[in-house]
Amino acid sequence: MNWQDWIEFAEENFLAALENKEKRGLSAILLAHQAAEKYLKAIWIKQEKLPERSHDLVLLLKTIEPNANHDLLQAARDLNYFLPRARYPNTPQKPGAESVEKVIQSTILLRTFARERLGLENI
Repeated sequence: MNWQDWIEFAEENFLAALENKEKRGLSAILLAHQAAEKYLKAIWIKQEKLPERSHDLVLLLKTIEPNANHDLLQAARDLNYFLPRARYPNTPQKPGAESVEKVIQSTILLRTFARERLGLENI
């Protein structure tokens, strides 16, 4: 698979997250995390490297951008934090609407970073 395929999948996940954020917040969080992960892995692939087999967005981001700014790192941390809360039934504090919006905003930030790094227009 080439990096463009990863972006295509990331965009599909991102759009689905946006569509689900009002009615299916937990699904939106899962999809947003998957989108962010695919955006970051697309950068690895464009650099002709195999991406880490990890869902840890902070690890992926720091490997791509060792001096990532605070906002990007916080976006990755937020997505990492909410993923298990949306994924597993016995996790305390199920995310509410405010958390879902925070996840979407974090994904937008990472999406913008990835698209710029890949030389793609931010639409």
